[in-house]
Amino acid sequence: MENTTIIRSVDELGEFYDELVTVNMNDLDDDLIARFTGSKYDHDFFADNFLVLITVSEISGSNRHALSSIEEDNNVLKIHIDREVPEIGTADMAGWLIIIELTGNYSITEADVIFTDVPVSG
Repeated sequence: MENTTIIRSVDELGEFYDELVTVNMNDLDDDLIARFTGSKYDHDFFADNFLVLITVSEISGSNRHALSSIEEDNNVLKIHIDREVPEIGTADMAGWLIIIELTGNYSITEADVIFTDVPVSG
């Protein structure tokens, strides 16, 4: 299950972060916290760029994700992500946050995510 959020300002990013912390009860790694609270995504960044944030829940912590392609179609951003699924996975659940940085050239109103399962052997 995934949830997609388009972020166009520091304020929207702060609201997303606050909700993420509430849902995950502070179970976030230090690198992610630094990205949100540091200076990378500041007002200067959002002057020319925006973020697409995708939260994903997986039934196995062994599954990984790789951005395959992005296209715009009638103001909808279509994001294609390969879900790498090993032959043998773990029985733990995992939550992922996929962060996509894009230039402000897109005139999108929503984003759709299309996952493609890619088997991984070994």
